[in-house]
Amino acid sequence: MKVVHVDAEGTRRCYLEDSRGDDEFLVSAGSGKNNYLFWTPLATLRALGAEDAPLDGRALRAWLDGERGAPVTPPARASVTWTSKRFGGAVYRVKAGAVGAWRCCVAYDDGTIERGVRYNRVAWDDANDGEAHAPWADAPNPKKRKTDDDPAAAARRAARGDAVRPLLPRGRGGAAEDVAAFFAFVHERQEIWRKRATGGDPPWTDDGLLREYVFCNNYRELDRGTIYFRRCVEQRKRSRAAKRGAAEAPEAAFKDALWESLAYRLLNKIETFASAWRPGGGIPSPEPKSWNAFAAFLRDAHARGPIFSNAHQTMGLERYLATMGDVRARLGALGAEVFALRGDVEAVFKKLRTLNNVGPFLAWQVVCDLFESDVLDAAATEDDWVMLGPGAKRGLARCFGKVHPIDELDLAKLLASVQRDAFRSLGLDFAFFAGKRLTLKNVEHCLCEFEKYRNNGAGMRRYASRAHLDADVVCAVCEDATDAKDADLLLCDLCNVPLHTFCLDPPLDRVPETAEWLCPACAGRWASSK
Repeated sequence: MKVVHVDAEGTRRCYLEDSRGDDEFLVSAGSGKNNYLFWTPLATLRALGAEDAPLDGRALRAWLDGERGAPVTPPARASVTWTSKRFGGAVYRVKAGAVGAWRCCVAYDDGTIERGVRYNRVAWDDANDGEAHAPWADAPNPKKRKTDDDPAAAARRAARGDAVRPLLPRGRGGAAEDVAAFFAFVHERQEIWRKRATGGDPPWTDDGLLREYVFCNNYRELDRGTIYFRRCVEQRKRSRAAKRGAAEAPEAAFKDALWESLAYRLLNKIETFASAWRPGGGIPSPEPKSWNAFAAFLRDAHARGPIFSNAHQTMGLERYLATMGDVRARLGALGAEVFALRGDVEAVFKKLRTLNNVGPFLAWQVVCDLFESDVLDAAATEDDWVMLGPGAKRGLARCFGKVHPIDELDLAKLLASVQRDAFRSLGLDFAFFAGKRLTLKNVEHCLCEFEKYRNNGAGMRRYASRAHLDADVVCAVCEDATDAKDADLLLCDLCNVPLHTFCLDPPLDRVPETAEWLCPACAGRWASSK
């Protein structure tokens, strides 16, 4: 009899997850959100099972609900995944307890069971390649942090906690070590940017997680996706100004930026917009000729490969086109309504949430893009309000422990307000981009990345360069096609506009040696936002 079974298509029926003693087992039944975990004796499994037939999870769950009452509460953060066939039987794993560790059980076809053993991911991957499973103690996980069993590490954490504790309000001093860890992470991520920007050789950090996985820049302005968006906005502004002989009216510029952000962020894949759907690519305008050409390109490209970023695959092409069709039809009235609210960040966010298929995450990204486009009212600042997403809230919990929702925004503002003193107290020389502190908007960004970091990079994609997107650029002044590696060509760190040193006004004698360089337009806007 098989006490654990997965059918040929891999459909979940009933899994063995763990054991205690010789005859009591932790069994999961159901799937997805309806998954149940039970401790049950082997006799129950044998009574419910049939020779050479799968043990049905629903039958087990119904029996246990009827005979033994409600199921036990699943372990915190437990998730169950069927992995592979091994040792003549099936191997199953449950993620529980320490992140990065797997509690595994093996059920052999002859009915015998190997109790749960902890394996790290490296050992697990090696096993799936045909190597022997290595116990946790024999194959330490390189991602797993040293904890208090390492006196030196504990002493360093305590010292850092003591350094930042005076910056925290009464009642929050116990979180000092974790708050210090947050600022240490933010500093190390910024050091990667600084070393890379100044031409340092990789790897730019000794931190294994930061070296191996993709973590966004502390400043949202420096992420490639935001840079591409800003570049498209600046190109549109220059084009419109050249045609009309003057800059756009504020409300018209606002509507253009709103459209561009929605069209871009719902796909969120640079390569889709940078492709040859028209000469030079870019974000389409809502005008019929431009939008219809882009829609036709998307239908053709979608048949050949992905057109959305990994985080936006659930949108779907038809849903995207329908959503943007609705925005096109409403753009005049919608733009006017949002424009009227441009001095209130939270009000703009709430208005955007009324759009079909625009959830809180996307609405906040659009608000951020409106900041980047310099179309919000001067009274609205990046420190007024922020939409704390699930990742940022978990990041706050990493810093302060359990946080009441009413306190979340205040704690995020606290981190933003003490940053300079925190870096100074920790003895860290933070490379503030162009001298600007991290705004509340960017602190939210950092909290989300900190959560991923403290989660040991689980579920993150590995680092891969996208420098090819900077190739074959053209100076925005002389329009001379030049390789981006040309010694006389500069790329603005904020909008990625390419400019020759000798095309600037006044011209530069040489390439600046600073970590950052801003084109004249971005330099003026950035200075006014400090």
